[in-house]
Amino acid sequence: MVRTAATSRRRGPVEATRANPRRSARQPKAKEPSPTPAPVSKAKKAPKAVASTSKKPAQAPRKRQRKEDPPASPEEAVQTEEEAAALARAKVAWAKTKGRRGHLKMVVEMPFDLLLEVFGFLQPADLLHLSMTTKAMRSLVMDKTLALPLWKAAFDRVEPQPPACPEGLSLPQWANFLYARTCNNCNATTGLERAWGALVTLCKKCMLAEFSQKIPYSRDSSDLDSVLRELVTQKYLKRPGEYGRQTYFYRPDYEKHKAAIRELGKDKAKVQEYVDKEKQKNYLRGNLQWGGGGSSWEYKMKISKAADVDARRTGREQALLDRLDALGYTSVITRLPRHSRLTLPGFGGVKPLTDKEWNKLGPLLVDTLEELQKTFKGQDWKKMINSRTNTMVWVYLYYICQHRDKEPYAPQKRSLAFVEPFRTMIYDTDPETELEQKDFFKHLEEFPQILDAWREEADDVLIELFPQSTSEDAGSKKSKKGKAKEVAPDRSVLKLGTTIFTCKWCPEALTYPAVLSHNCLYRSPARNRTDEEEAEASTNEEAGEDEGMEDPNFRWNVGYNQVWFDEAASACATAVIKVLGEEPTTTTWEELDKVNKRVECVRCRKDKGLKRLVMDWRNAILHEFDKHGEDEDGNSDVAKWELLDDESLAIAYEKEKSVKKNSNVRPVEQTKRCCECEKLVLDENGKASFGRWGYAAPAPGATACPKGHDLTLEGATYDTAWAIPFKSTPYPVKIA
Repeated sequence: MVRTAATSRRRGPVEATRANPRRSARQPKAKEPSPTPAPVSKAKKAPKAVASTSKKPAQAPRKRQRKEDPPASPEEAVQTEEEAAALARAKVAWAKTKGRRGHLKMVVEMPFDLLLEVFGFLQPADLLHLSMTTKAMRSLVMDKTLALPLWKAAFDRVEPQPPACPEGLSLPQWANFLYARTCNNCNATTGLERAWGALVTLCKKCMLAEFSQKIPYSRDSSDLDSVLRELVTQKYLKRPGEYGRQTYFYRPDYEKHKAAIRELGKDKAKVQEYVDKEKQKNYLRGNLQWGGGGSSWEYKMKISKAADVDARRTGREQALLDRLDALGYTSVITRLPRHSRLTLPGFGGVKPLTDKEWNKLGPLLVDTLEELQKTFKGQDWKKMINSRTNTMVWVYLYYICQHRDKEPYAPQKRSLAFVEPFRTMIYDTDPETELEQKDFFKHLEEFPQILDAWREEADDVLIELFPQSTSEDAGSKKSKKGKAKEVAPDRSVLKLGTTIFTCKWCPEALTYPAVLSHNCLYRSPARNRTDEEEAEASTNEEAGEDEGMEDPNFRWNVGYNQVWFDEAASACATAVIKVLGEEPTTTTWEELDKVNKRVECVRCRKDKGLKRLVMDWRNAILHEFDKHGEDEDGNSDVAKWELLDDESLAIAYEKEKSVKKNSNVRPVEQTKRCCECEKLVLDENGKASFGRWGYAAPAPGATACPKGHDLTLEGATYDTAWAIPFKSTPYPVKIA
């Protein structure tokens, strides 16, 4: 077969590697091979075949030489001098590889021409990284003659297409600028940014350090600073402590051009020639980013890289999902959105999943999904309880809108879920059964007994909070023989002005019946646990009991320890009520509000002719604790409060009206509501809803609501004054 010059070159670096000069150096001088990497002929192997049986003096052992291919034919040896020289240099450099070769040892043993064929499929970044592996690889990839077609083909093949290589830069240098992964100064790998004008890739710290030169502006075009401003690469940067971005120049270029111009001295022609040449280079480099497509290429590279990472991450994610599906966790995985799945162990990676990695991730993922399964189970249970409770609430609201007199003494709507028969319907019914309003409407006639029973139980809890003497007066009476006889507690004491309760969670003073609907008293049981209960709950959670089964419904005053009777406030109220001229043991808070009298704090009274602080009975109690709670009065008989006379009372009323957001009556807002406007309606299917009536509060003193309902009829309105906070208008004022 006749071989061409091209096929002869494919015999590559194998022969050159076998004819290593280090091997031949250990042989006698007479038989040293020539330094050229040409193939060894068969004539040179004749002495090896003769010296088998003859007995000769001992000689230095030689290493066995392998048979070489026959010499190429004359047609095969035809090469240009340039190609032969390049091939010879590459083979010699390839054969001089020393030391351990690591993972690339098999690559070194590959035929030289086969390597070039493989390298023809690489991209510029691959060739650049390959040149950083070993000296042999670098000598091959960086050869100016042999590797130039590889680099050109790589740049033609790459997507997205980068800007054209500028003059004065080789293709490897251009690839190093475009695809560098480290800072050119400090080898940092984060916060990298390209400076197209200077053709360097720098981190943020080095960018501020290198672009730190400022060149003052000069109107004289022949001035050195004016010339340097046109030659040196500039960049807009914002430094710490500076307002906005400012222009900074590349310091190495500044120093290089400044030294070059000074070296040329006073030769204006050479200086002008140098300036024109460098100015053109600076213009071309500065135009790379925008006019040359550099900025567009950076954006496309960013999008391409993000898409590649997302594709690899999706492939890894799908491999993990397939394995988890086989284990039966499909229902858990499908409930997680993708951004939540990526937080699971192993899901955030981009490398392909291997069996070895799965053996490590599998048990961890199974444990995580088991915990998620328990959490989802609790969420499903909570959702079911919420749905059934909300259905029951519509029936409760329908009953309340028909009986507004029950509302002040009724619990919050969701706490009725713990009262029979609703508790059994909500908590014990099969989860697969869907409850509707009609199921709860069957018990509509039982609401009066349910609400009355709940109120009696709550009243008993509140009466037990009274001091011993008060509770004895309210719940027992003595017979003729002097023995105490138990009777039904007198619940009228709950409405007295001296009956004030305090919340455990807030400083609000509570009267009856506002204490029955106070929001703080409807709290999660987890927030009311003692240390022992908290320890027991932690043990149950570790054992996996009731994990995630937090009840969305709350009882009133769980544990009966969230509210107590405020004896100090009651004593203060007794003193204030006596000053008002009323009887503390029989006067209710509603009667005190209607009396609408004012008292003056004697202890806050200033010298004659100055202001006096006056307030109603509610603010007097709050003032006592806010301003005089820590006073130590040795004489308890000292007068603390004084009732205003009619003249001062009229002045106080006028003063209260003039103060912004104040009033001389309680409450300032309209509390009268139209019963007809707020009634729920039933549709043809018996489902309760608010309808389309809308709502607008009637004006004070109006005889009809905005919807035209007659408010003068009995039961046409209801009052919500009981729900207004204890601290409200009228606020204290100062009078002369």
